[in-house]
Amino acid sequence: MSVFGQFLVPLAPIVALVGGGCALIGAECVGNNFLSVRGKMILAWISAALAVGFCVWQFGHVPVGDAVAVYDGPVWLVEFARFYRWTTTTVFLQLIIAIFAFFVLDSISGDFKRGDILGEVLALCLWSGAGMMLLVSADHFVVIFLGLELLSLPLYALVGLKRWDAKSLEASLKYFLFGSVATAFLLLGIALIYGETATMSLPKLRDYVVQVGQSGQLQEHVLLLAGILLMVVAIGFKSGLFPFHMWLPDVYEGAPAGVTAWMGSGVKLAAIGLAFRVFVETFSTIPEAWMPAMRWIVAGTILVGNAAALVQDDLKRMFAYSSIGHAGFLMLGVMVAPSDLGAQPGFLFYYLLVYGLMFIGLFSFLAYLEREGIPTEMPALSGLGFTSPVLGLCLAIFALSAAGIPPLAGFFAKYQVFLFAVGRGEITMTIIALLGSLVGLAYYLRVLVFLYMKEPEGAVRLTPKSSPATYATLAVLAASLLVLSVLPGIFGK
Repeated sequence: MSVFGQFLVPLAPIVALVGGGCALIGAECVGNNFLSVRGKMILAWISAALAVGFCVWQFGHVPVGDAVAVYDGPVWLVEFARFYRWTTTTVFLQLIIAIFAFFVLDSISGDFKRGDILGEVLALCLWSGAGMMLLVSADHFVVIFLGLELLSLPLYALVGLKRWDAKSLEASLKYFLFGSVATAFLLLGIALIYGETATMSLPKLRDYVVQVGQSGQLQEHVLLLAGILLMVVAIGFKSGLFPFHMWLPDVYEGAPAGVTAWMGSGVKLAAIGLAFRVFVETFSTIPEAWMPAMRWIVAGTILVGNAAALVQDDLKRMFAYSSIGHAGFLMLGVMVAPSDLGAQPGFLFYYLLVYGLMFIGLFSFLAYLEREGIPTEMPALSGLGFTSPVLGLCLAIFALSAAGIPPLAGFFAKYQVFLFAVGRGEITMTIIALLGSLVGLAYYLRVLVFLYMKEPEGAVRLTPKSSPATYATLAVLAASLLVLSVLPGIFGK
């Protein structure tokens, strides 16, 4: 393989998304009529599909045994290998991000198809996806920061693109402020860790931490402990973990529903992927530095997220609090994931994929309601299972899977996390997670009650003629969850 091949092959999915976004902006610069609405959507879908294809193709080229690629070539190539980790784990995470990007494009652009900013909207979506891919593949704190900013900056704009909506502007401001706080905590944590270890490379930091763990003198490394704690806070903000979740319900409610779908799936995956890379792959030999705090955070996240969702009538806020609860389940999966660099946390990949698909499905449905001028309140679902059977069935599949009802994919996702937690001796955490799941059953079943057991108010009937792409997206997402229900071991254990 040539030098440029060794450089471009690992970056191919990121290049596909960045290139697609640049092409859309270029088309907008030529003129609003250079590409039609359909043409812009097709270009964005091609970009996301290329990213998916490149990720699948990469599995045959990743270094054997999940080893870090070492290149004997120009200095810039050697430095690239030190900064960018290309393994089966990172390719899996990039593949799931690319899949989410492909499905979310229709919903995220739905409010802007009649305006002149559709190209910018799609470009921002693709560029934020590239930031997510860079974040989960970074092997150096500088690249982690770059990925985090490339992820965040487009989303700050996307959240506030409804300039005529006060809630959207408020959500954008809150997301920017809390995102800036999270970045500040991350940078301060990196600075303290660098002050202790004199390195920002994750592999070198891992070697240093191994020595610290073997010495048994962890309490003497104050800067390292303080830096790890600050990183727990930063990742807690980005993941929406308790008690750093206060921004999330308002932002999810105020943002366009399609943008919320992208945030709840892609951003959540990137944050969980970063947590896995930092805590499991780097700091696993000193679990006493972060595991006790993480247990309290995860327990509070599961209980608070599900309890708060129970009393919500607005569907966007209910699903927002539900996403907080799911973040707790996902972080529990990070806590019990295998720490060997060659081991693949297949159960965590499976949960991330299932959660992302059902979350995109739920908020794509809400985006459709918003475009139809229907309020996203629970009573709006009354009788929808009969007045619009296709939408009702899709929504039922999403809700039941999110609740963890067997034999749907959501059940197997949670079951595997609980199974690994018990195997790692986290009995108390498993019991708390089970209690949170039981609470979740109540509000998800409310969705089914309104769909099929309440009289329709105003006999609202949504027809596929107004948005066939939305119907197709919802149907494919629901079908994907059904397929994943019979493939719980698709990524291995």
